[in-house]
Amino acid sequence: MNTSGMTRLPHRWNELAAFMKSLPAWKNHRLEWVAETGSTSDDLKTDWHAMPRPARLRTAGYQSSGRGQRGRHWVAAPEDGLLFSFSWDWLNPDSAWEIPFRTGLAVRDALVPFVDDERSLWLKWPNDLCAGTGKLGGILIESTCCEGALQIIVGIGINLRLPESPFETADGPGMRPAAINNQNDAIGAPCAATSVGILKNFLAAWVARLDPTPDELTAAYACAASPFWGRNVRIILGDGAVIEGRAMGLAEKGALEVAEKTGGRRIIRDARRLILQD
Repeated sequence: MNTSGMTRLPHRWNELAAFMKSLPAWKNHRLEWVAETGSTSDDLKTDWHAMPRPARLRTAGYQSSGRGQRGRHWVAAPEDGLLFSFSWDWLNPDSAWEIPFRTGLAVRDALVPFVDDERSLWLKWPNDLCAGTGKLGGILIESTCCEGALQIIVGIGINLRLPESPFETADGPGMRPAAINNQNDAIGAPCAATSVGILKNFLAAWVARLDPTPDELTAAYACAASPFWGRNVRIILGDGAVIEGRAMGLAEKGALEVAEKTGGRRIIRDARRLILQD
């Protein structure tokens, strides 16, 4: 584990640690804060084969090697983003498709109190949180199988302030960035969002979002993703193939249904990248 910059919890995080202990589902998690690390998710992966496996939530002021889906970098200057990862035992591997959906809804729930209009916050399949026309945050789910269950690590990055440059990759430009505390952005903030405030909201929202049935989950996600449906998309699959069409809605087990430009419907279960084209 990279312990660069490791120190005792800053004073403002003691409030969060106490709140975590008050929630039965989180009381066994160890809260950690580090000024800088390569990746909070990579730090937690060192525990995958430990017995017993410790439950941890690790936050960082800065990640030098933060990652998004398919190894893309998550870029945020020191203290400009809320960067954290947590471990969780997911007992039913057959329901693993639910993890990014329950996570996305919980992150959105955590941020709603900090915006004037909750409709400005929306989810982009499969793992992005958007605000207005910009990307506000991202989610990375990693897992390993152990004794018939999944040990998952959920990594989350949220822009508190705007990064210096938009996201770009070899596949083309990404969405412009959005930030929860930027008054010039498409969303307004009735009060400043702090890392501690967002995390307290998230801890409660994560537990609440574990309760709904799969049907209730997909219905809630479809509603939260309403600005995404009907959008023209370019999807790069894992093998490099490209599909273009319109995002129509969720299919079985959270797959994406796309009306292809060439005609017909296509069910997408995994994508290396999804780019909005309008």
